Amino acid sequence: MPRIRQGRQSRIGGGELLRGDAIDWHEHPFDQFVYPAGGVISALTEAQTYVLPSAGRGLYLPAGVRHAHRAHRRTRLHTLLLPTDHPHPGADPRRLDRPRVLPVSPLLRELLAALRAPDLGDERRDRLLAVVADELAGDPLPTLALPRPTDPRLAAAADALAADPAGATLASLATAAAVSARTLTRLVADRLGLTVPYWRSQYRLAASLLLLTDGVTVTDTAHRCGWRNASAYIAAFRAAFGTTPATYQRTLHP
Repeated sequence: MPRIRQGRQSRIGGGELLRGDAIDWHEHPFDQFVYPAGGVISALTEAQTYVLPSAGRGLYLPAGVRHAHRAHRRTRLHTLLLPTDHPHPGADPRRLDRPRVLPVSPLLRELLAALRAPDLGDERRDRLLAVVADELAGDPLPTLALPRPTDPRLAAAADALAADPAGATLASLATAAAVSARTLTRLVADRLGLTVPYWRSQYRLAASLLLLTDGVTVTDTAHRCGWRNASAYIAAFRAAFGTTPATYQRTLHP
């Protein structure tokens, strides 16, 4: 897998990633906002994997949170480091406890693009950052977050789930974890705070994003990812991403 290593930190960053490209594990002394302007990326932290489609959302990472990125198709990644001495959501202690997925409005997209200008003066940059802070003050969005279990039994089950989210059953996951179905159900509830069906649905949604970005129809995607019909899939997709699969496909850049 090709890897892209973090270079010298700058306030504005990002670039083009190809399918399979990765940004190594790293952390920043400042809060960071990351969003894909096109494509799909996974943002990994030590606790969770956030699957981010280019559907009007980005990930807010508090300072010091170790993270990495994986591109699932050609992706235009944008990043912004927010200095601690500048008013922004990081100044609110509620935003420092964990990563949060926040909405990316059309205005915010344009602001982040404007901040990339090479001849931008300090005064104008500060004014733009003040508006960025206002735009980042929205409520967190529902998102697709896959827990990264530390329990080896759950980790084995998670690997099996990632390999075949459509065909995975409680029995097959329990076999992968080398525990009984009852024990696996308890472990998922106690360690992850989830039910097994919900956990599986998250992996199915992640798999469906990759099919959609490859141009597979909504109906075929639903069936290939384990939903009985397209309607159930569309409802699950809307609950996770706030839009429909068809609308999401139309936002993808060729």
